[in-house]
Order: sequence, then C-alpha cells, then structure tokens
Amino acid sequence: TFRLHTNSREEMTGVAVAIGPGRAEYWSIEESADRPKALRALANLLGGPRTRKVTHDWKRALHLLEPLGVELQGVEDDLLLAGYLLHADEGRYDPQSLGRQYLEEAEPILPPGPAAAAEVDRLGQVARILSGKLADDRIEFPYQQQTLAFVYREIDLPIVPLLYRMERAGVRIAPQA
Repeated sequence: TFRLHTNSREEMTGVAVAIGPGRAEYWSIEESADRPKALRALANLLGGPRTRKVTHDWKRALHLLEPLGVELQGVEDDLLLAGYLLHADEGRYDPQSLGRQYLEEAEPILPPGPAAAAEVDRLGQVARILSGKLADDRIEFPYQQQTLAFVYREIDLPIVPLLYRMERAGVRIAPQA
C-alpha cells in the first residue's frame, strides 16, 4: 500500500509505504540528499508489475509520478474507485472518510513523516475490507449477474491507465456538422 504526498503546487514531496500490517515508513523525496537515487529507489519499488500495489486515486498517482520518470505498474486496488463503486451516492472517498467508515476511526489528515506511514498502514486494512465487500455485493445486468468485484476488476481498474493517457494527450470532440 502506498500514498503519495504533495506540496501546495501538487508536486510530489514524498511517499508513505506499507509492506505489510504494522510495517510502514515514509520516504521524503524533497528532503533527500540524493534526489536521483531516491527517485530510482521509488521507480524500483513502484515500477515492478509483479509486486501487488494498493493506493488511493491511481490516476492522480500516475499524473504525479510520470513527470518524475517513475512508471507505476502492478496496481491491484484503488481505494477511491472501490469506495465509489460501493457507495456512489456518498460523495466522500478520501482516505480519512474511508477510514472512519470502515475502521470506525476518526483520524485527521496526517502530515508527511512517521504519522503518514501509520495512515498508509490503515489504508491497507481498508483495502482488505473493501475487497471483501466488493466480492459480496452483486449487480444484475440484463444478461447476467455479477459481483461488484467483477465490475471493479474487469472494467473500472483496467480503464484507469487509459483515462490517464487521454487526460495527458487531450481529447478532441468534433461537433456534428
């Protein structure tokens, strides 16, 4: 599980990473003595397609990482998408709201550093809960019945990189003559 942290200009300043329950840390990119080395380490961590990754707002992560030369691969869960799919009518899918809803915790937005590492550890817990809820909820199409997990894994997640590329390139819509 990882969460990117930014400054007021939406430039990435660091990343909180959890590699398992209770095993999380924060890496400051902007305070690194060797920024190129820190970015290479980040690219190695986030670029491997075999390592399962969980984040909140995968598309935003793509926008933040691409200018730094970091190719994000292997994302298997996006808490923003999962939260929306389960509760489209609620309108709040930020990490704190999801934590309150699924962990019954009212945690504040945490600044970068050790506290942010604890937050990303909680996001991993939320991901496990959401995954179970997606598997339990069913949706009916005219031709078949599926779980929300099917919609999430086969439709919503695969389209994220495409939407990112469309936003980067721009989309031109030609009005009918």
